[in-house]
Amino acid sequence: MKILLFAPYYPPVIGGQEYHERELVKVLQKNGVDVELLTRYKKPRPLLARLSTFLFYFTSFFKLFFKKYDLIYGYDVHAGTVMMVFRFFSRRPTVLIIVSSVFLKNFDKNKWLYRMMLHKQDAIINDSEEIDAKCRLLRQDKVYNIPNGVDTERFRPEKNDFLRKQYNIAASKKIIITVRRLVEKNNVIELAKAFDSVSKKINSCLVIVGDGDQRQAIEQLGNKDIIITGFKPNEKIPNYLNSADFFAIPSLMEATSISCLEAMACGLPIVATRVGGLPEIVKEGENGFLCEPNADSIAEAILKIFKADAKKMGGRSREIAEMYSWDSFVKRYIEIFNGVIKKK
Repeated sequence: MKILLFAPYYPPVIGGQEYHERELVKVLQKNGVDVELLTRYKKPRPLLARLSTFLFYFTSFFKLFFKKYDLIYGYDVHAGTVMMVFRFFSRRPTVLIIVSSVFLKNFDKNKWLYRMMLHKQDAIINDSEEIDAKCRLLRQDKVYNIPNGVDTERFRPEKNDFLRKQYNIAASKKIIITVRRLVEKNNVIELAKAFDSVSKKINSCLVIVGDGDQRQAIEQLGNKDIIITGFKPNEKIPNYLNSADFFAIPSLMEATSISCLEAMACGLPIVATRVGGLPEIVKEGENGFLCEPNADSIAEAILKIFKADAKKMGGRSREIAEMYSWDSFVKRYIEIFNGVIKKK
């Protein structure tokens, strides 16, 4: 089987969707699928972003006709829109994968476009029950829910003192970690505010692995126990996770979070907001606690997790993460792809 991945960006561009693209390509190739990429590997400068994006999708539309492959699979609504127009002129099969909360954010506003876009695809794959439900409002058939996967070999419990040594964190302090881009939807500012309150009651430290627009606002809190490491490549993340005690994910919108699954695979108890696909993987009182996306509720959940049986919760996190292994999910992708190709 020879297939084409059509996506707006691909690593080293940072993001959950880009990570999903790369991991799926890796396991598809591992299983003998020939995958070719039609994508971009860096974001354009802000002043040229609109022109660059238009040119990418315009030229990509014509490239779809001339490349030899059995199937196209694309990510996000922009690629989906191009594939929709492509299907007016070609019978070559297309599969749309939706793993971004952008689909949810713009659903009501763009419902008419999404309906047409979904009906032109041979299959739609999504990664959370919330996205799945929205897709099924517009189309009832050929919609498949396959959650995000995690590499459970690379992300596994291997406790270390890396963070304590790197940032001179006292052994007596509990470490809460989050691995997020500091952008509005990830809501890390509310986690920082929550920790600012918690740190007055419990000897603890918040490590934020990431960077972005909210960094300055977090730094202005002036809490010396909040450490922002900046962006770190994914291959280094297991080391960071395995030197923390708990993981927090304070998102306003989320699919099935890859960063949360990675923390779970490393055996960490979780504090997560009750949004999107997070309640599917964070089971209240079993491997963590759920909360609302505001500082007071997050602080309450953090205080709960400090008092909980961390070892038991961490073990349950690992058990759940093992059910989300990429190696188990790739078979479903290949089955769907083969089914679409055979019907054509």
